[in-house]
Amino acid sequence: MKIELTNDKTRLTADTNGAYIEEFTYDGKDVFFPKFETEIAGKKKTRGGSHPCLPSFGPSEINDLKDHGYGRDFEWEVVEKSPNKVILKLAGTCGYEGMDSFITYELSDKSLIAEIKMINESDKDLPVAPGFHPYFRAGDGFEVHGLDFGDFKLEDTYFLDASEVSFKAENFSIKITSENFHKFAIWTDFLDDYRCVEPCYNGKSFVKGGEPYILKAGETFLAKMKIDIEE
Repeated sequence: MKIELTNDKTRLTADTNGAYIEEFTYDGKDVFFPKFETEIAGKKKTRGGSHPCLPSFGPSEINDLKDHGYGRDFEWEVVEKSPNKVILKLAGTCGYEGMDSFITYELSDKSLIAEIKMINESDKDLPVAPGFHPYFRAGDGFEVHGLDFGDFKLEDTYFLDASEVSFKAENFSIKITSENFHKFAIWTDFLDDYRCVEPCYNGKSFVKGGEPYILKAGETFLAKMKIDIEE
């Protein structure tokens, strides 16, 4: 089901399938690169917009989860909806039965707040390390303030230890602040004019030697990002 949120000049279109933001604009101009499908090595891939990485960011070597978890692959239930805010819910699966996840998207006149909440009502402790995966319309002058990538290949993902990052995109200057996300992943495959600036709990935490958060039985995990548009 498609959902539209608006607040003054900000507008967001999301799909309950995957809690996927398909478009995010300000004053009619793209903030996110719009969601689209393409074919890579004979397989259909989705790019653009923004999706949750839940319960894990990146690949998993500690269980059978797909890259970036299962959150983007299932239909979410609408718990609450207003003109500028929606709360979505997904019951746990893939070994996370008993853990309910909630995502909130809320617009102000010049910002988007995206929140992940996971409540472990199972009888076992569960590793979690979520994130968000927004694709920003980059433009020719894309730059992250204070960073020089030099010869680094962004296809390999640049990880930045920070809770805040500012960058220049095609249409706007953007600032992302986060709570309980401790790294930013900066990535692109250069298939189109986008760069991903992705707040995540602790990078690739589900690889061997990684450090996910252990969500104990009865405990709640909460993390959020705020995207501010600076004209």
